[in-house]
Amino acid sequence: MDINTLVKDWAWRVNDGMPDPKNRNHIELLEAVLRDYKYSEEFINEYILSMLLTEGSTAATTFYHEIISGIAAVKNISITNVDTPSKIKKYFDNGTIAPVSAGLGTIDIMSLKQGRFLEDKDDKGKPQFPDKKIVADAIKSGKAIASKLKYSKAYWAGPTNDASDFGAADIILSKGAPAKGVGVSLKYGKGQLKNLSSNQFFQAVMPNAGVNIMHTIYKNNIGEFDRMTRVYISEMQNIVNGTKDKDAINAFKLIKSISTWESYQKGIISPQDAEKFVKVFPKLDVKKLKTVKYFGRKLASNMKDWKNQRKEFFDTFFGTFINANKDKITKNLGTLLIKQLSINENPLWYSASGGSDLKLLPGAKQFKEIAKTISLDFDNKVTGSGYDITLIMYHQHGPGGELGKIKISIRWKQGQMVGFPDTASSAKWTVSGDDWQRIFT
Repeated sequence: MDINTLVKDWAWRVNDGMPDPKNRNHIELLEAVLRDYKYSEEFINEYILSMLLTEGSTAATTFYHEIISGIAAVKNISITNVDTPSKIKKYFDNGTIAPVSAGLGTIDIMSLKQGRFLEDKDDKGKPQFPDKKIVADAIKSGKAIASKLKYSKAYWAGPTNDASDFGAADIILSKGAPAKGVGVSLKYGKGQLKNLSSNQFFQAVMPNAGVNIMHTIYKNNIGEFDRMTRVYISEMQNIVNGTKDKDAINAFKLIKSISTWESYQKGIISPQDAEKFVKVFPKLDVKKLKTVKYFGRKLASNMKDWKNQRKEFFDTFFGTFINANKDKITKNLGTLLIKQLSINENPLWYSASGGSDLKLLPGAKQFKEIAKTISLDFDNKVTGSGYDITLIMYHQHGPGGELGKIKISIRWKQGQMVGFPDTASSAKWTVSGDDWQRIFT
């Protein structure tokens, strides 16, 4: 494996150019890179799993939540039954729960890397145990599932990496073999089905939009990105000039000469100039004042006209692109919904908020019929802080019109003009668990 080439390609696809192994969206982009380089699915699954199991990852938290939820879904347990790794391991030993492969064959848990989470001490001899909040949420979730689904056997689907007929299921509940069971997707805390990025949105509705939509939009609008940069630097200059400090104004001349987006992102501030800026902006940290984008981010709150100017640019970048492709996007919204709801071969239960948010999602065959009664629409608009794309679902029959909304918000989370804008999504479902179940059965 040529690590340097892969990392460079991965960084190019990430919005801010800084891949984060703990960011699920970034991990998905790395999987796409590995597939583009023709690595096998077996290799990709193993490689991604090894990354998730590195020091400081959320692998242990996810593992404990999924396993304990599965146990609680088929056994009446309390916190004291599963408050240490060795106690949890007993449920693997007695056959209450077992991990399965993509082919739904059972696996010895201790042969997997996650087996280390079933030892009372970690590799360094330090005691390890599941967080009490995780345990409490998992038991609530499992009991809520058990109140609707009566099964005696739990299977952990983590090792399948979504490749089995149960797709995104974290556990499979059955009265016998896993293939005859029902899948359950688990979320610790609130959950929202899937966190949807702008890349995932556009790749679903516009397959030819490019691997990274921000890079596509940048390529289509390089001149406007450069103009936005000059506008922003002008705003910075007004603030610096307002100090009437000759040293700071003189130090800003080098920044003033920046005329492109790329040079702004790479702009450096010397230690000598940093001292001059901190003299008139004492709240700045001179040790961190090394880049132009850091300086610009810190001055943003004092800019008078930037909000209105940003609206203009965001409408140009995103509004123009979306409106030009509106028919294509509308046509492919069904593809997006299938991905967002994790539609797979078999029906799938979804559980969040300790099981209080429990929904039944249809299998592929059911969804084909249901899709005929679902209307999809979307709305896009510039807002005070960025740009929003909202997917709206309606059900033509049954309980009420609107099923729910998925909103993608495009913002600069790390500060104004720091890399490409970031995206996040939120989902609001207006149907209860019972309504949802009735629609999908």
